[in-house]
Amino acid sequence: MADCSLCLRLVWAFLSVTVAVISTLSYCYLMWLEGEAKLDGVDSTSTDLKGFVSSNKSVKFSFSTFRRCNHWTMYENGVEHRYKISENCRGYMAFRGDNGIPSGAWRTCTIVGGIGWSLLDLVAPLAVGAIFVALTKVWAVICGFMQAIAGVLLIVTVFVYPLGLDADIVRKEACGLDASQYNLGECTFTWGFWLTGCSGILSLVLAGLCLKASATKAEYHLDHEDYRKEKDNVQP
Repeated sequence: MADCSLCLRLVWAFLSVTVAVISTLSYCYLMWLEGEAKLDGVDSTSTDLKGFVSSNKSVKFSFSTFRRCNHWTMYENGVEHRYKISENCRGYMAFRGDNGIPSGAWRTCTIVGGIGWSLLDLVAPLAVGAIFVALTKVWAVICGFMQAIAGVLLIVTVFVYPLGLDADIVRKEACGLDASQYNLGECTFTWGFWLTGCSGILSLVLAGLCLKASATKAEYHLDHEDYRKEKDNVQP
């Protein structure tokens, strides 16, 4: 029975660390939404923009909850105003406002998703520790509760995120003027979005597995007794 508990703890620890890493990558680094660069809803390669855009090459604009990749920069060319694409990734300059996160829904996702991601990162080292020390029922409930809450928050984040598709900057610079809430227009969801959803679902599964992997009181004392015997045997 103790061996079975150890196997479950190993599986739970491995998956907990994996999900924590995936959720961290998807939340902090990977883009969630992608579309061809546009200016006021018109493709950057369109002849309608000739004279306004300095390059006709096709570039993707990408967004997550609090970061974006590539943006327009305006500069003067004699007496004319022209635009060029700055190809770099950065966070928004503020939480809200003209240079801030463009949608209330995305600001909500930043907070809610950040809490879920943090909870998973807190559980991961505890899960690794459970490989070496039997997981008591109390700690199993605490860890399972944290993973369940994290899973719910990440799933909520995935469902709330499409509400931000009606933001002007998203419609005019990437998805087209036809984009609206839950309507992607000319954009597509990318790896970051889907991995966040998968992390949420797996977190709920891990919450149940955590309770299953917890040791009974007898198993907990047996593990410690074995450890003490092994320690005594190695002593000179």
